[in-house]
Amino acid sequence: MYGGQRRWSPIWGAFTATTVSAVYLVAGLSGYQLDKRTRFLAPEAWTGTIIWWQVAAGAAIIPVAIYFWRKGTREIDRRIAAENSHRLDTD
Repeated sequence: MYGGQRRWSPIWGAFTATTVSAVYLVAGLSGYQLDKRTRFLAPEAWTGTIIWWQVAAGAAIIPVAIYFWRKGTREIDRRIAAENSHRLDTD
């Protein structure tokens, strides 16, 4: 660790991609427009129909989330294995 800063982990990318994917999927399926011009609970934000481009965007982000989850869990496994081997070496 340099200067007290933590190294970036793929798990953070997994959390971000999963959240973004979920937001787009839920908003698109419920008919909520993710638009800067409409307020959160304004009636104009709700279309009453599925917004397919938002559903497609959410679905397109799923493979990115899976990639980061796999990479992040492998990194965690490596860290745990290294920590356990270090403990065994010092005992």
